[in-house]
Amino acid sequence: MEYLGFNFVNERFFQAQAGVFHIILSICYILPLFNYDNFKTLVIFFIVIKIIATLFLFIYFLFFDSIVCVLLSGFGDCAMAILLLYLFYDQQKEFIEK
Repeated sequence: MEYLGFNFVNERFFQAQAGVFHIILSICYILPLFNYDNFKTLVIFFIVIKIIATLFLFIYFLFFDSIVCVLLSGFGDCAMAILLLYLFYDQQKEFIEK
């Protein structure tokens, strides 16, 4: 925040807000899989987003600042990418069998 010109914020509101919205977003990543026929491209887009987020977080942790929260976020994004890939391929098999 200081790099953007804001004073240091010591309130927990922004951290809690970000946590809540990350949970909501993670649910939204899975919802298109229930209507796969209409949202196949969106699912692929979500997979790409999660892979890029994983790479960014791991690179940031390794080369810039070794913040444990960043590393944990990287593992979380990686887990979501793996879950989405698994569900995507599972849906692909069902789609092909139809």
